[in-house]
Amino acid sequence: MSATHPIPIPLAELSEIIRQADRFRPDSGMFLVGIAGGSCSGKTFLCRQLAERLPKTPTVFSLDQYYWGSACALLTNFDEPDALDWALILDHLRAMLEGRTIDQPVYDFTTHRRSGTRPLSPTTTILVEGLYALHPRIRPSLHLAIFVDCPIDTAWQRRRTRDTEERGRSPEDVDRQFREQVLPMYLQHIAPQQAHADLIVANP
Repeated sequence: MSATHPIPIPLAELSEIIRQADRFRPDSGMFLVGIAGGSCSGKTFLCRQLAERLPKTPTVFSLDQYYWGSACALLTNFDEPDALDWALILDHLRAMLEGRTIDQPVYDFTTHRRSGTRPLSPTTTILVEGLYALHPRIRPSLHLAIFVDCPIDTAWQRRRTRDTEERGRSPEDVDRQFREQVLPMYLQHIAPQQAHADLIVANP
C-alpha cells in the first residue's frame, strides 16, 4: 500500500473509484478493502454504492458491530480505538480470509449492548468499513486502503440528524459529544490514517 497522498476522487465518481481499485486487486484469492473516515463522513454510503456497482456483491464487514457491550457503555468514548474489541475483529478477519463464515456480533446503539449475532460469509471482495479500518492492526492485511474525507462541519450536521432521528438523542447531547469526544479523537487518531490511504475519496 502507498504512503503517499493521492489526489482526492469525488465520491460521485464511482466508476473512477472502481477503476483505481482494480489496480490493487490481487491475481488470486480474496480482495480486502479498508474504508476509513470520520463519523458520518460517508463510509457506509460508499460501501453501499460500491456494492451496487461491483461485478460481484462484496461482503461488508462493519467495525461498528464490534464495540464492547458493557453496563458502563454510556460512559464509553466510541471514537477512541480502545472502544473496539480488537481481538474479536482480528480473529473474525482471519477466519473470513480463510473462507470461513463467522458469527458477527450485532451492536444495538439504542441500548449500547450487543443484542446477538448474525452469520456473515466471505465473498471474493470484503469491504472493512469503520472509523479505524486503516488502523495499524488491520493495515497489513489490506490490499487497498480508502479514506473518505469530509468537512468537519458537514459531518457534524449529519451526525446531529442521525443521532436525533435514529437514536433518540437530544441535539444538545450530540453536540456536546462531538465537541468533547468525536472531534478530538478524529484529529488525534482518525485523520492521520489518510497518510496510509491508496485512495482518498472526497465527500463535500
